[in-house]
Amino acid sequence: MKKVIQRDSAKREKVDYHSGELPIYIRGADLSIYPTMYHPCHYHEDIEFLYAVKGHLTYFINGQLCRIGEGEGIFVNSRHLHYGFSEDGSNCEFFCILLNPVMLSVTPFLEREYLSPLMENTVFTHQLLTPQVPWQKRILELMRRAYTVYQKQELGYVLELQSCFYGIWQQLYCNMPRDGAAAAKSDPKLNMLRKMICYLQEHLTEKLTLSDIAAAGHMCESTCCRLFQKYLNRSPVGYLNECRLDKACELLRDSDTSITEVANQAGFNGASYFTEQFRKQYGCTPSQFRDRCRK
Repeated sequence: MKKVIQRDSAKREKVDYHSGELPIYIRGADLSIYPTMYHPCHYHEDIEFLYAVKGHLTYFINGQLCRIGEGEGIFVNSRHLHYGFSEDGSNCEFFCILLNPVMLSVTPFLEREYLSPLMENTVFTHQLLTPQVPWQKRILELMRRAYTVYQKQELGYVLELQSCFYGIWQQLYCNMPRDGAAAAKSDPKLNMLRKMICYLQEHLTEKLTLSDIAAAGHMCESTCCRLFQKYLNRSPVGYLNECRLDKACELLRDSDTSITEVANQAGFNGASYFTEQFRKQYGCTPSQFRDRCRK
């Protein structure tokens, strides 16, 4: 698949699109599908949109927190660190749309004039979308329309999806900060953190040490630990364990894979150790979690 824009050599997180020929991901869910009401920090090349249908949640983007209320949404630009979570333990029903930039890059002209300027806008990392602002309200309407169209999948639905995506992009493009806007203040070490997170994602099933993680970011172990603590409020090894447990939850929810195989695919050294860590983190065994999801 053609990559529209390459900003560094780190690979993005792999997104499991619904179809290899249609690089989009649209899904409705509850925040409670994550046992701790938290999805580990990640990034991807895809442009992300989320809409809070019922309840509220908080989004982390590059160290900033953004509260999304019921009926509101958020846009997260390509390749920025982010995750969603519940600050008060309450559930949130939402749907998300992940859109690969290639869907909007029909011609080199469109890519050059309308896609790249927005994706490469360092000030426009994200945007809270509220119905009180007319142009943001229009994006929220188009997001709901795209979600409904995808659920029904009637004749020609892909064309209507594309129409929604271009409508959303037109609103973002016309209202993004233009040249001359104040430069975004960001920690230059964020790119190093992104590389370390990418390294962890790519080597999830391997035996990793703190030294390995720090080396991926070209820094010493103490700086690596400070960076993870500053932005993610957890240690590098703690974050690695969370990613493995999150992968295990996904396998338990969406497959009939045995507990032993789930442990192996998630990077744990043996089913007994995996079960011990799972119970410690979530208060139940992997089998109990699977049964609960199916009910």
